[in-house]
Amino acid sequence: MSHFLYFWRAYPYNQNMKTYNSDFSLSELPSILKSLYYEDYGVYGFEKILAIFLTAIKIIFPMFWIRNRSKNKGYAFRNTMLELYLIFKCTVLFMILKMWWFGNFGLAITLYFLTDIILYLMGIMFLPSMYNHNSNFNKNFLHLLLNLTEIVFGFSILYLATSALSMANGAVPNWIDAIYFSIVTFATIGYGDITTATHAGKLLVSGQVIISFLFVTIIVSRFIFQKNTHKNLEWENDQKLD
Repeated sequence: MSHFLYFWRAYPYNQNMKTYNSDFSLSELPSILKSLYYEDYGVYGFEKILAIFLTAIKIIFPMFWIRNRSKNKGYAFRNTMLELYLIFKCTVLFMILKMWWFGNFGLAITLYFLTDIILYLMGIMFLPSMYNHNSNFNKNFLHLLLNLTEIVFGFSILYLATSALSMANGAVPNWIDAIYFSIVTFATIGYGDITTATHAGKLLVSGQVIISFLFVTIIVSRFIFQKNTHKNLEWENDQKLD
């Protein structure tokens, strides 16, 4: 975790590293991938391979196209569209969970949305040059809150669909129990009133705990970055006054 915190804190002030915008077009993708491979973006070895993969895979998810199509309509419009997309995903996942649509189509949508959010979080960590960390922290926090809701709903669906939950009182778990267990797992608390009854459930819990670690790391990193940016601006203003 300290590695990621250091990288996030140090990156914006390293003028030798190259940067590129997350709103690149599809026609620009090959040149960006080539540049990622040959130029210095501050990532090396496996991280460079991962950065290339995370950049290339973006084109199969709607967020890439929303950013790309709305980039000329202003920052406010783009963020509104991104928030609407996140709200749409949370609503769809909640409907799947509430209505028990655990067929192939429902599970495919759930896995697609979860893959989207997991790769997005990994992109924030491994591709800092693609994301604007100078934007309003409250706006970033709102996006992360919607991301958290999406993860909770997504794993709740998987827990019920795989019959992974076992109630201490012997009752059959419902969608509320699944959401409760997902939140408790995300917070890495564990009260023992609901447990995993299958190997698939244990794997799901392990995956959600890892994602929670990534999520907390991102929040702490963004908070540290915002604090450091604010201090640097205050220092620059003091220097100008002197």
